[in-house]
Amino acid sequence: MSPGRLILCAAAAWSAIQAADPFSLKLPDLSAAWIPAGAVIRIPDGKCAELQVRLAKPWSQEIGVDQLDLEIDGAYPRYTRGTGFEGHILSVRTREPLGLLAGDRHIVYVETTGEKPLRAEWSIQKWDKPFIEATVVGRDGMPVGIRIERPAGGVVLSDRGASTVRFVGEVSAGLGARLTIAGQDAKRAAGLPGFHFDQQIDVPTDAREVVVVAVDETPGDSTMLILPVLSPAGN
Repeated sequence: MSPGRLILCAAAAWSAIQAADPFSLKLPDLSAAWIPAGAVIRIPDGKCAELQVRLAKPWSQEIGVDQLDLEIDGAYPRYTRGTGFEGHILSVRTREPLGLLAGDRHIVYVETTGEKPLRAEWSIQKWDKPFIEATVVGRDGMPVGIRIERPAGGVVLSDRGASTVRFVGEVSAGLGARLTIAGQDAKRAAGLPGFHFDQQIDVPTDAREVVVVAVDETPGDSTMLILPVLSPAGN
């Protein structure tokens, strides 16, 4: 599977799960994945010079791009507005040496103007792990936990050609939880209580990331991990 298809499969699975949410957020310096509204996002320490917020179709067909307003930490940054096949996208870029997200915690807020405004918010925090975690908790729900034992540290190593990578871990959620890895359904490991998984996934050497998504049976409860793909040399 090509890297484009790998990312598209993961994005398609996530989009289907979150289809009812008009807004999503992306940090292009860190990932190609769109993260749903309401998420608490934990990112590795590092420079992030760009942030994008998308209003997807069909909402973007009814709301003009000039009706979107974006705030970061209570301030209105300079941003560009664009419209394409994905919907409306607001993009914020900076040339500051430390990037946009230099603090320990940031709040991103977007809303539309009009009689029936739409609103969304994200909390972005730094943590000491090398991958991204985005958790959404619905009303009366509980956070879904994903523990990754393999690959070690949540970093996927891929050598020349397609590599088969073993993913081992556990999901903390209800009995009706669902887990996908790179768009592929992961099954519960036999003979173990709860939701343990042990899955072989083909990862192309030039893939940038592998997206892991766990969704609880309670509507709105989900967690997304975006695991970086590196060569054994660390590139």
